[in-house]
Amino acid sequence: MKHIKYILICLFYFIGICYLHAKNPGFKVDHNEGCDSLKVTFTLDTTLSTNNSNQWIWDFGDSTGTETNSNSTTHWYYYNTDTSKYHGIFKPKLTVWLNVFKTSDFTDTIETIRVRPHPNANFFIADTFNLGNLEYRFLSGKAPDTIKYSYFWNLNPGGITDTAKAIHKPGNEGRRDLFLFKFSQAAYGANADLMRLIVKDDFGCADTFQQRFDVYEKLYIPNVFTPNGDGINDLFTVQTNGKIVYHFQVFTSSGQLVFESTSRSISWDGTTSAGAKALGGTYFYTIDPGLNKKPYSGFFMLLGVK
Repeated sequence: MKHIKYILICLFYFIGICYLHAKNPGFKVDHNEGCDSLKVTFTLDTTLSTNNSNQWIWDFGDSTGTETNSNSTTHWYYYNTDTSKYHGIFKPKLTVWLNVFKTSDFTDTIETIRVRPHPNANFFIADTFNLGNLEYRFLSGKAPDTIKYSYFWNLNPGGITDTAKAIHKPGNEGRRDLFLFKFSQAAYGANADLMRLIVKDDFGCADTFQQRFDVYEKLYIPNVFTPNGDGINDLFTVQTNGKIVYHFQVFTSSGQLVFESTSRSISWDGTTSAGAKALGGTYFYTIDPGLNKKPYSGFFMLLGVK
């Protein structure tokens, strides 16, 4: 009779364990994707309703410990940039015990919990270094990982010059998304422009960044010329688009004004405003485009004259 009792007890636990496996018990989560941090609610499957004989141990998969005997519990997950720790991918686990017997481990039946870094909408502005075309490059910040992002570029949002420009491109590790825009000559004389960038991911997380900037014509300014009459590099010439009027001034290293002009072209043959040949040496220049734009300035060398 004693042996039969033990056999029946073992049979009871065996049937219970088989029942739990047959019913494929587990748990559900209300959220499994988010940015930076994510609050997740875990709910026990109805087939695993708590009773005095069962024990439920939650392991949240992020080295924060376990929780025992809870039908429903919540847990916060955080993205960790430390690669030696969990950094975005978590696999929670539920362990079920029937009295002293461990029946099974159950993982999330929906998906692994994923927490991403928040999108970064920072960008940089530069002209394209092509003479006089007023075309600018807007370079987005480096994507924090290899997931897909959507980039929405908007020039002067809400204003009369709103272009409602929008592009959608994947952002990959090591890449910066790029937006090119060519300004009109009329825009060159306008007030500072505003570019706004919104970056979104497929979790619904978004970041916004905006920056004001002035539109400039890129000028290539030589650093040396030789007005010696040999027909080679005899003029100090700065090429322009021929539409903007510049105020051009040349000073000696001691600050004495030797030449100036107001014209759509910028050129100097080495002759001072008084009609004399300028001496060789270092000169300082300013090129003022007006229109409340910052003047160009710098130094150049006059060589090849006695």
